[in-house]
Amino acid sequence: MPIFVLLGLFLLYCMAVAGPADIEQGRRFWKRWEKVLLILSVALWGAIIFL
Repeated sequence: MPIFVLLGLFLLYCMAVAGPADIEQGRRFWKRWEKVLLILSVALWGAIIFL
């Protein structure tokens, strides 16, 4: 279970870094990592719900 908590914190950190830091850099970051973060967050919530 702590692994999922760490994953959630990592996702929040990525969102915080991608958001206000630099808008243009954030957009590039999201274009690159949006699908990965989406898959990770879906897997995270699925694991939380089923466990």
